[in-house]
Amino acid sequence: MASNTSELLAELQRLENRISPTSFCVDGDSWFRTIEGSAPVLVSAPHACRHRRDGTEKMAEEYTAALAMYLAETTGCHAIYATHQSAEDPNWHQKGTYKTCVATLAERHSIQLLIDLHGMTNRHHMGIALGTMHERSISHSEVLSPFQKHGFVAEDIEVLPEPVAYTRGLPQPKGTGAEQHWQRVVVDHP
Repeated sequence: MASNTSELLAELQRLENRISPTSFCVDGDSWFRTIEGSAPVLVSAPHACRHRRDGTEKMAEEYTAALAMYLAETTGCHAIYATHQSAEDPNWHQKGTYKTCVATLAERHSIQLLIDLHGMTNRHHMGIALGTMHERSISHSEVLSPFQKHGFVAEDIEVLPEPVAYTRGLPQPKGTGAEQHWQRVVVDHP
């Protein structure tokens, strides 16, 4: 386990180097991997590599696979993550091979919590988005409490500013909100 920020970043880079986000795997090999743990938690990084949704190629969400691997190694949770580019969007296709494997792992290991890791641009004006299935899995206050305890600000999705406009991939001010909002936590964002 990393003892400081530079060691953590080096470890995440080492783990990220285990995947090939822009290449397809060799025929017959799986384009995702799993790590089996002992805790009833499953961390998923479905978009760690490029993928396709409705015929459009989507970019990889960098370091999500590394975070999933790191969490599995350091906490004993289970993990599933993309290792290569795929023709399916693992998070979008309901009957895809990735979601089928998630369901199998959840059943086999009596998973109590699924953490779905994603990258997010600043245009969303939040650092963390949590889903509770509209409080069917856990109440908003229970899920927000640990984040608020550590300085995150819970935001009502109705009062978030409009998304930032983008020009050539770079955020551009649109009214207010060009600054980053990593401390914002939103629950059950649509």
